[in-house]
Amino acid sequence: MLKEVLKNKGIVATKQRVDVLQCLHNKTEYLSAYDLEKDLSGLDISTIYRALNLFEENKLLVKKFDDELNAFVYKYVSHQHYHHLKCIKCQKVIDIDFCPMNIFDQNVALEQDFLVTDYVFEIYGYCHDCQ
Repeated sequence: MLKEVLKNKGIVATKQRVDVLQCLHNKTEYLSAYDLEKDLSGLDISTIYRALNLFEENKLLVKKFDDELNAFVYKYVSHQHYHHLKCIKCQKVIDIDFCPMNIFDQNVALEQDFLVTDYVFEIYGYCHDCQ
């Protein structure tokens, strides 16, 4: 399945790329490159970073900066448009099926002569278990 995902994006499905993508696909939480290196013993960190950069360019994952880790973390997404809720205590991530950006008045950006090309929308709070 993941080989097909890569091929559909025009990416050569090397064993290393498939392994990195499989590891991301199997996890629900965000992972750093070093988390991936631990899970994929024997795979060089530079190979992991190259794969992550390629996947990000092709919109196969979400990349964000984790202040606690002081590093970028990554999560596989099966669809390009992605939003979620994140628990600030346990770090649990809950996908949401609607786009909160729909309430944004596009005229605000137009009035400022600003062209919106992309955005990140995260909602922080406490999950049911951590309340």
